Order: sequence, then C-alpha cells, then structure tokens
Amino acid sequence: MSYQLTIELPDEIGRELERSVASPQQLASLLSGLVRIYLRRDQLQDVLELMAGLPEPGGSKPVPRFGSGRHLGIQLSKDFDEPLEDFAEYMQ
Repeated sequence: MSYQLTIELPDEIGRELERSVASPQQLASLLSGLVRIYLRRDQLQDVLELMAGLPEPGGSKPVPRFGSGRHLGIQLSKDFDEPLEDFAEYMQ
C-alpha cells in the first residue's frame, strides 16, 4: 500500500527546502516529523501552555568568589595532598 501526498508551500519555503535537504529520504523524514507534530498539535498546545506558566529565568548567575562556599562546612583531611598507596606503582 502506498500513499501520495501533495503539499503546496510558499516559494520562499520551497527554495529553503531545496537548499537544506540533501536527499529524498531526508525530505521524507522531515515531512514525517511535521505530520507527527500536526497530528499531535493538541498535546503540543498543552505543553506550550505549561511552558508559558514557568517563571522566566533571571539574568545571569552571580560569579562565585573565593571562599564563597565556606558556609558548606567542607573540611579536607590533613593528609589530603599525600600520595595514595593505590597509585604507588604508577608513580615509579
């Protein structure tokens, strides 16, 4: 069983497709994806509505400064910089 689908596109979109699509298989894959999106447009609309309700990300993150993690209470052991016995054979 085979189907034939005819789609009329504006000239500018057609030209862009000719430039960017390398093979008939690539075009078929692209059109298949577009058809799936169209068939699931109700679900897509729900997702877009959910995304619209999310808060906008604030500006850039603050730049961390030296010592800014002191409140975390992380303490290194006294022998932190000592060679590990497990790697002795690699250090020869």
